[in-house]
Amino acid sequence: MIAAALLAAGAVALAPGPNLRVASVETQARAASPGELIVPTTVRNAGNRRAGASHTRYVLSRDRVRGGDVRLSSVPVAALRAGRMRTSTAMLRVPAGLKRGPWYVIACADGRHAVAERSERDNCRASGEPVAVVPVALPELPPPPEAEGD
Repeated sequence: MIAAALLAAGAVALAPGPNLRVASVETQARAASPGELIVPTTVRNAGNRRAGASHTRYVLSRDRVRGGDVRLSSVPVAALRAGRMRTSTAMLRVPAGLKRGPWYVIACADGRHAVAERSERDNCRASGEPVAVVPVALPELPPPPEAEGD
């Protein structure tokens, strides 16, 4: 009866289930390319059922919108009960060859789609501030010494 009243009023009732979201994603101010990027991230289960173990996937983006981004890696997240959050710090490898300038980190909960969720549309969040990526030239190695006795 309540569900019928909600539907009649135009409300949409969501089926029970987990719903993983990135609640927050922070970044450091600068990162080298190649180099390491430290990203504290909080994942929340906004659903009403337990979510099994999953992975949070990370990408670098010029514009905070998914698509055409530089893939970094994914980090495992343990199972989460309904309404709970888990914060962890991802240590990500920034690839060589990135252009200098601002890059946003986008984190996507359940990036491998291992958990059947109520909604897959709210899994990602971009960092509020960009990371200033600075390319670093790698030193060239000298040629190996010639073997004696040749």
